[in-house]
This record gives sequence, C-alpha cells and structure tokens, in this order.
Amino acid sequence: MTEFETIVIGKSSIPSLIITAVLMITIPVIFFICWRRKYKQRTNISYLIAGAIGFIVSARVLELVRLNDAKTGNGSQKT
Repeated sequence: MTEFETIVIGKSSIPSLIITAVLMITIPVIFFICWRRKYKQRTNISYLIAGAIGFIVSARVLELVRLNDAKTGNGSQKT
C-alpha cells in the first residue's frame, strides 16, 4: 500500500479544506496587490511565487518529519 491509499478524509472536513485553500491563495495575492498600490513600485510577482513555493515545501518537510517521528515513536515520548 502506498501512503495515499490509506488517507481517509471525512465529509465534514472538506469545506474547511476548501476554505483553507482559498484563503492560502487569496491572502498573499491581496497583500501583494496592496503592497504594489501603497508603495507604487513595480514589484516582481516571482517573489510572491517563490515565497509561496518555499512555504509549501517547508510545511511539507515539517509534516513529513513529524509523520516519521510518529511512525518511529521518537516524537512524543517523555523522558
């Protein structure tokens, strides 16, 4: 079995996933547009894209580290 075959998403969590996805896209875009209007500079949109990709990659790495710790039992044990 692969990792994706064991994922189960409840019907009640789908709306929150959609809201989160919409907010993750719209908030940075609105911030970018407001920044351009306030400072009247030609800001390169590649900075926005690079920041978004960096955030997604770092969040995924942290999730994988936490998942790996949970599988091996190293994450939540008190000593």
